[in-house]
Amino acid sequence: MVKKTNIDAKSVVSRRQFGAAASVAAVAAGTPSLAMAANSAKHEQIAENTVSVMTKNGPVDAFFTRPAKGKFPGVLTWRGQAGLDVSSRQDARRLASKGYSVLVLDRDSAQAETIEADAHDAVAWLEKDSSVDEARGIGTPEWAEDRLKSNPVY
Repeated sequence: MVKKTNIDAKSVVSRRQFGAAASVAAVAAGTPSLAMAANSAKHEQIAENTVSVMTKNGPVDAFFTRPAKGKFPGVLTWRGQAGLDVSSRQDARRLASKGYSVLVLDRDSAQAETIEADAHDAVAWLEKDSSVDEARGIGTPEWAEDRLKSNPVY
């Protein structure tokens, strides 16, 4: 036997109302992750370009990225034999978004010599760049990550 139920017209939800409520719920569910993503990147706008670092052996190509405005600690890095690959650029951009001016030397560059010789000239290049605050330091990516762990709002 079928039981009859009286449904009050006020308790009925139209498809349009249900769709609107579902949309609001979906947006609300995604909002915390969107907010966390926005907060995790201290410097959302970064500048980047390919530069030439003059060394004793001639120019060495490099990728340079940093927050778009201001002065920041510097980071010098290079990859083994991979050159300026996508991964090295992404790693540099990640550090730049956290408040570092990052120079990635291209080890495949025709004039690249030993890391020690090129690193000395690359640090001198960073010290002269207007986006680098050498008083706050210049180091390796590991140095920068350690600083971020101890003071995430640098």
